[in-house]
Amino acid sequence: SAGTGESVAPTQQASVSATTTTVQNVPLGFGGGAVLAGAVGLYLSEAIGLELGLAYVAPGERRTSSSDASVTPTSTASQVLTASALLVTPALVLRAPSGFVRSHGKVGLIVGWCALSSQTELDNGTTVTRVTREFAGSAAMGVEVAAGLDFEINDFVSVFTEVSSRHLTWSPDSSQ
Repeated sequence: SAGTGESVAPTQQASVSATTTTVQNVPLGFGGGAVLAGAVGLYLSEAIGLELGLAYVAPGERRTSSSDASVTPTSTASQVLTASALLVTPALVLRAPSGFVRSHGKVGLIVGWCALSSQTELDNGTTVTRVTREFAGSAAMGVEVAAGLDFEINDFVSVFTEVSSRHLTWSPDSSQ
């Protein structure tokens, strides 16, 4: 299956002037580009099944910028954050009684391997400094819930469509 993802998890952007400091939330999440996913499953009974999914969240960029006009010349900062993830999603699937079209619900775990890079440019009017950092670390953990429809092709194959929500936590333990 394929789709697109958009995250609304906030990070912060600060801007400082001579008299005030403003902190603004900036959306940041893994991906933001295409999400390619597939799954195989096995129904243990008419209504209960197990599923093992694999998803790749393609890199997506988030850009932030700020400037400080309280100094001469004006200093500016910009940052580009790029994140992607590979996710394994084992899940329990519950589906409605028989029929050509069946509704289903799903709840499962997420184990992921994530990549995050940050490219920052600071310009104080006389010197431009560029810094690139790559973040790495432990596996990401989370949960997934979904609801959808199954279209049964035969006793062994069905095609499904669903809407899902993933909640993932990752804490990188190193950067360079």
